[in-house]
Amino acid sequence: MASIQLVTDYLQAIDDRTIITRSIGKDNITQLDAKNCIALLQKHFLKEKNKDYVTWTQLSIFISVYESLFDGFSQCGHFIVEIMQEVNNTQLRINILQTLLQSSDQFTSLSVESVRKNQRSTNEDPVAFSDAIVRWDKSEPFTVVFSDSHDPLFVYKTVDSVSQSLINEFNIFNQVLAEDRLPQQNLLPDYNKLTHAEFFLKLASLSKKYYSKSICPTCFTQFENDIFKCTNCPTNDVLCDPRKAKSEDVDKIIQRMGEKIQSEYVLTADNYIKMLLIYLRVQSNIPVLIMGETGCGKTALIKFLCQQILDDELAIFRIHAGISSEKIIDTMNSFIAKANECSKINSNKRLWVFLDEFNTTPSIGLFKEITCERTLLGEPLPKNLMILGACNPQRRKNPKATFDDDIGIKKDRYETQRLAHIVGSMSLLYTVVSIPETMLEYVCDYGYLDPETETKYVRAMLHSCEKLNSDSSWFEKTAVLIKISQQFFREYEDASSESLRDVARFCRLYNWFLKSICIREGDVQLSTDLTNVLNRATLVALSLCYFFRLNGQTERESYTKAVQQVLTSDNKYAGKPLVETLRSEQEKLVNLMELPSGTATNRALTDNIFVLIACIINRIPVILCGKPGCSKTSSVQIVISNLKGKKSKNVYFQTLPELVPVSYQGSQNCTSDSIVKVFERADKYLKAKNETELLPVIVFDEIGLAELSAHNPLKVLHSELEVETCRHGFVGLSNWRLDASKMNRALYLACPDPDVNDLQLTAKTILKSMTSTHDQVARINNKIIDSLAAAYFDLYEHIRVQTQYNNYFGLRDFYSLIKGVVRELMQCKENDNMYPEESFR
Repeated sequence: MASIQLVTDYLQAIDDRTIITRSIGKDNITQLDAKNCIALLQKHFLKEKNKDYVTWTQLSIFISVYESLFDGFSQCGHFIVEIMQEVNNTQLRINILQTLLQSSDQFTSLSVESVRKNQRSTNEDPVAFSDAIVRWDKSEPFTVVFSDSHDPLFVYKTVDSVSQSLINEFNIFNQVLAEDRLPQQNLLPDYNKLTHAEFFLKLASLSKKYYSKSICPTCFTQFENDIFKCTNCPTNDVLCDPRKAKSEDVDKIIQRMGEKIQSEYVLTADNYIKMLLIYLRVQSNIPVLIMGETGCGKTALIKFLCQQILDDELAIFRIHAGISSEKIIDTMNSFIAKANECSKINSNKRLWVFLDEFNTTPSIGLFKEITCERTLLGEPLPKNLMILGACNPQRRKNPKATFDDDIGIKKDRYETQRLAHIVGSMSLLYTVVSIPETMLEYVCDYGYLDPETETKYVRAMLHSCEKLNSDSSWFEKTAVLIKISQQFFREYEDASSESLRDVARFCRLYNWFLKSICIREGDVQLSTDLTNVLNRATLVALSLCYFFRLNGQTERESYTKAVQQVLTSDNKYAGKPLVETLRSEQEKLVNLMELPSGTATNRALTDNIFVLIACIINRIPVILCGKPGCSKTSSVQIVISNLKGKKSKNVYFQTLPELVPVSYQGSQNCTSDSIVKVFERADKYLKAKNETELLPVIVFDEIGLAELSAHNPLKVLHSELEVETCRHGFVGLSNWRLDASKMNRALYLACPDPDVNDLQLTAKTILKSMTSTHDQVARINNKIIDSLAAAYFDLYEHIRVQTQYNNYFGLRDFYSLIKGVVRELMQCKENDNMYPEESFR
């Protein structure tokens, strides 16, 4: 009731305009009777709302948020009555509060009417719940957050979205301050013009984290206030005590701390506003549930706000379809115990529990209780335990992306089984469960990263690439290459097909290949031919992250053309084109390997081997997608047989870990538990003591079949396949593409159907490998091999348009054909004419 009384007292004072001259706080509330409270809430909360679709949850959100806002306003020294009267601008108080009330709908962004239509709709024509939530790019938030020292931080995307009357009032306010020779206050800055360090300084004011302990001005380490010199720096610098130093000096140090952190996480207007809105909800004790495309930075944003800005603890609970209610309860009980420990250490210390992908489990009803009722099996949660969460949108694929799923074997023959077992539809981008309506009302949509914001993230992440920033021109070109690559795939596939995970993979692969060049060719390359080394490392990493994902020759040519335009845009690039660089590096690496007799080193095999080595060594999950016979399994076997650590025959491979295969056969009957056990088996190898470094490699064969399982077991992969936490090599072999949330966590290699030139090359390689120990190569005419390849290709193209026969023949049939013909030719006598040359003209 106290919260309702504070809110309604403010509403009454705003209505009768007494707020201009009256200060209201929790200690001087005018008690209103129930009738007046209801009338005031109806007037301000129900304004322009359809009463048939108003819920109690929306009202409770309204009260919680405005209790926090009004309480902060009452303690803010900028707008107290005495100061407003002193500067003769009493109108500013009421203008701010009226503007805040006018934007109350931003806190209840769900269209309840749309959701209920969704619930009543038929399965054939569902209305996605994500369509019922106002998108971030279409919203214009305006509110205020009060810092730890009660200073106001106004929240808006652009200054243009701020009420003109409010801007005028602030201008008058500053004019009066100028006349009185007092410092002006820029409370409505243009956020699009602020730097990362300036954003960091504003966010740092939300807590005492950087203002309660002494700071070293050199290394920025914080110490207890009874320590006066830095023990980390060799110079033993004198510490800055924020409680005693000038505020300007403290601000400068905090800004420099922000600049140091910029290499790990860059602050922009976009994520700054999102952080303030999250902070406001946390301060208002409202669950923070974020909906956004996979890889758009939801988890990273929460981590930065909680750990770098606030002095709170963070626990991430990664949820998947196979998690049981018992596991959820046990995990939450451990969080409750941890929250109680935090409160014992510091009464103000909170534990943030982040429920990642909470809409992937059938046990979502339990999360609804935890989130909305703040109870676990009826027992209340600790007050210092904050609940946050992230969910994937229930969104359809675009038609083009659905069509492109046809690389490898088409899913048509499995469609009926999949739809019978899995909730949802093949047309959905993510496999998710329905969210209870009460939870939906707490969901905020963060959508996609806009191009400008993404570019800033990319530039910050590229600073982790060794030696790259030593050449400023190439650094800028690399940023542009990544930008056009991301855009190319979004246009070619889907908006969710690219994310910051791809950029993180690029940086990791770049560093690995740069190191690989130095090991294989010597460190002298960095000093004598640095530009060439940077070019090679960049283009190889670009190929691994983007080029190999493209399904066909036409798409790959379009992409390489776009890359070449960037490379030659300033006429300074003197290196090789993308594909030529890639093929050269592939050849160098594959030539170091021992291949089984009769192995054709065709394009598919070299691509597979090159991608597998790069991904396995860097613990980057990789999914190989293609039809049977495109060398997926054989390439895995070749890589594992060659990488034996110190026992490897090749000197370079001796510097790499020894690979230990941990195999798993996917099927439509596999469960989450069985997949979890595979990772547990792999973990045992990590703990084993050995003379050489062991790297377990999980080889998940037929991962596409597991996707069709009624248990939806692949969701357990999400937490295991994150770039930051992946401890093993992971190779998924599939005949078709998986859903976006899994594909986004792995590097994807598309194995397109071979053209006639590929077939001829493969056939000749098989011929050469089979006859290398015999003196019969000259007797076997190449025309025979070329003609057989052309005949198979024509036959394949002819029957592929016939649905019932489109996969009747495969590459293994072609390989068997060539081997059979070659074997017969080798066995026949010199004068035999089993295959007359005239037959192949």
